[in-house]
Amino acid sequence: MAGPVYVQSVGDKGVEESVDSVRMPDAAAQLKRDFTHELKQGEGVFETLTALPFTFRFGANTAFDHTKREVIIGVEQLAKMGITDPREVAFIVIHELGHFKEMVDDPEGYKKVINEGKRGDGLGKAYFRFYNALMDIYVNTNTRNKTSAYGGEDFSPEIKDLYRERVFPSRDLRDLPLSTQFSYYLLNAGMGVAGDLTVSPEVSEKLNQPITLYGATYTVESVIENFLRPAIGMRNTKEWQATISQRKVVIDKTLKPIFEELIKKDQENSSDPNQGSPSGDLEGMEATPEELEKAVDEVLRQKAEGNKSAEEKAQDERSKAAEDLAKKHLSPEEAKDLADTSRRVRPAIVELVNLFKQIVDETVDYKKREQGFFKKGSALNIGRAISQFADIAHGAQVMTRNVYEEVRTSMPQEVRVWLCLDLSGSMESDRKLLRDLSVTFAGALQTLSVGAKMGQHSLRGSLGIVGFNDQAIEVLPLTKDPTYEDIAKAYQHLAPAGGTSEHHALQKVVDAIKVDPPSEGRVDIVVGVTDGDTSDPMASHALVCELEGLGVKLAAFQFSRGYVAPDVKKTPEEMMREAADGPKAPPPNTFASIWQTPKSGQLGFCVRRAIQVIPAMRARLSDILKSS
Repeated sequence: MAGPVYVQSVGDKGVEESVDSVRMPDAAAQLKRDFTHELKQGEGVFETLTALPFTFRFGANTAFDHTKREVIIGVEQLAKMGITDPREVAFIVIHELGHFKEMVDDPEGYKKVINEGKRGDGLGKAYFRFYNALMDIYVNTNTRNKTSAYGGEDFSPEIKDLYRERVFPSRDLRDLPLSTQFSYYLLNAGMGVAGDLTVSPEVSEKLNQPITLYGATYTVESVIENFLRPAIGMRNTKEWQATISQRKVVIDKTLKPIFEELIKKDQENSSDPNQGSPSGDLEGMEATPEELEKAVDEVLRQKAEGNKSAEEKAQDERSKAAEDLAKKHLSPEEAKDLADTSRRVRPAIVELVNLFKQIVDETVDYKKREQGFFKKGSALNIGRAISQFADIAHGAQVMTRNVYEEVRTSMPQEVRVWLCLDLSGSMESDRKLLRDLSVTFAGALQTLSVGAKMGQHSLRGSLGIVGFNDQAIEVLPLTKDPTYEDIAKAYQHLAPAGGTSEHHALQKVVDAIKVDPPSEGRVDIVVGVTDGDTSDPMASHALVCELEGLGVKLAAFQFSRGYVAPDVKKTPEEMMREAADGPKAPPPNTFASIWQTPKSGQLGFCVRRAIQVIPAMRARLSDILKSS
């Protein structure tokens, strides 16, 4: 079979000519021609389709490619099922579009249903079939309500015939697993065509049992009618909109327990609950859970994009060409790694920007002071009253009162961050941390500067990165308003090797700050990161004290081996224990003695693993910036 034909618009003049060029069974080719012809005529429901912003193409299976906004009309599979009427095919297309709308309206709810199809007990297909049948009732009813050609109060005869004669041509379901019979019956009931179905006695018994929900009693049909169709009339309230999430709650309280009882009976009878029939499973008419999950993730991504701030959108624009820009200075592999790192640390960049912006929220205080003597006031000055006693009757000023004056705190206009990174050989296995730190701070300070240029605040940022092994390594000279290209140039210098002489890097920072010391309008912050002890702790400690004397804010972090986070999901208790583990003041050792000063006390903190350094750093920076 030739490749699929893409129809750029349903009114494309080239569509009809392209039909004959595709080799497929006669019935499928005829269906393709008929449907294309009806689309061109633009009558009734087809006129509705031509107005929709979607691309159509013909293929083997009918589905909706949600990421491309493309309807795939599976003429081959539909022809096998005997679905050759273009109006019925149009119904199926609108059905797929209905799923897309549900996905956009409630992607989180849709994902909950998809997750039912990813169960670890091997029953995902059975569960997804069950939920999908109930979702189809909603989508089909919505199609009926909005497209008069398919019915009004009830489905039109042609749609009922579609389900009775071609989707579920076998009306005796007793050869199927009990749970499958139940799922099929629900969909047929929702379409109003369940009257002639034959099911096993066990299923019939479950279908007739009363269902209690919220203190009221329902039948299977009344649960469908009251809760699983689009919310209209009295049901269209703020409390009940019949979203996927809301319907799933009802399903899980009413129909799912019955379904699971039948699953157990199937297993007792050695019957496979996943078994269905090609027609009943709507083969060729539904996307797989895996396809749907990709679509939901795309919808959630688009929603997140829409909720981004102006600063985040500006950052995205700058990042679009980031990898190509990085290739000017790095190998293709390094450029890709830098781009991947930038995307991975985006949440940390946003949090860091918000921390820095705390220090530009101008504070206003009111200082009380006593000012002179008055004829009227709040208190009598006894000494002055005695000395002026003879003139009191003539209005001597012997009363005092307080005057309040507004005092505005001067806000910094610039924040300078100096990263002192351990580049000794032992850091090779944690090179990822070095890159994450560099890109996180560069991205945050760049975003700050962009915000200042846009007039959102007054704070700008500068970044300097100094590494240390046997010597000081200038990874990035102090750079005002750092750019992605600046960090790309520095990336190649993040190469661990050699020993651990921290004092060389600290000395380089001291020398630079002495040339341009902190001022009232600027905050200088030095952040040290290491996985071990330095070779000259006394020299390092002296430089830490000197930096503090220059008015620099200080924080250092020591971690144990291992950057990779565990794959297993932690329990709340484990998460609480881990949170309690850091950052903490280190026990008495070389690192503790270096990063402890008489003035400020402990300035160094320990965490268990390298992956905890950035969260611990954010917590420490929050304290530092609040005091700035």
